[in-house]
Amino acid sequence: VCDGEFAFVHLAALSLQSKAKENQAQAVMLNAVLPCQLLTRAQELGCWKFLLASTAAVYPTQPGFANEERTLPAPESFYAATKLAAEALCRGAASNGGTACEVVRISNVYGPNSAITTVFGRILEQVRMGIPIKVNSVSPIRDFIYIDDVAEGLIRILAASGHSRFQVTNLSSGVGTSVRALLDAVGSTYGVRCEVHNVDLASTND
Repeated sequence: VCDGEFAFVHLAALSLQSKAKENQAQAVMLNAVLPCQLLTRAQELGCWKFLLASTAAVYPTQPGFANEERTLPAPESFYAATKLAAEALCRGAASNGGTACEVVRISNVYGPNSAITTVFGRILEQVRMGIPIKVNSVSPIRDFIYIDDVAEGLIRILAASGHSRFQVTNLSSGVGTSVRALLDAVGSTYGVRCEVHNVDLASTND
């Protein structure tokens, strides 16, 4: 509830890239079709806004280039493609009027309980175990955003007034951080030396 109005926030998804690729029909249903069905239901209930958590992974990988909302999407994984499909379906449903749809493309979320399928979660788990850290590569640059900042951002987006029936917003820190810099920060925070061993972990969500 925001300012006396009801809003519907949809955060769920089959987000692990390997699982989405292996279970494509399920991923399409959960990540694309279900959000559209929920938006339609929100419209029937008279909800003020419907917020769909999407992903910055819908954008192409462009080293040295910051993606903006006007950047043309070019998903590079099946998971990202299903999220972009959800956006398109919700755009169509929102055109019916009533409930406004806010799509929020969130960058790489991290926090104390980050899943080990994420690069931050995997690094943190290995530090806690006291074993050499294994990552795909230390060179990729990501936009990491803390979980509390994501929560605050979503609340602000919900509270913001607007006249558009469908709107896309990027939610990120706006700062690019390399995996190497992330390792250094984790090592400094925990007082450990991060010994890195590159390894092929293609099934994970780096």
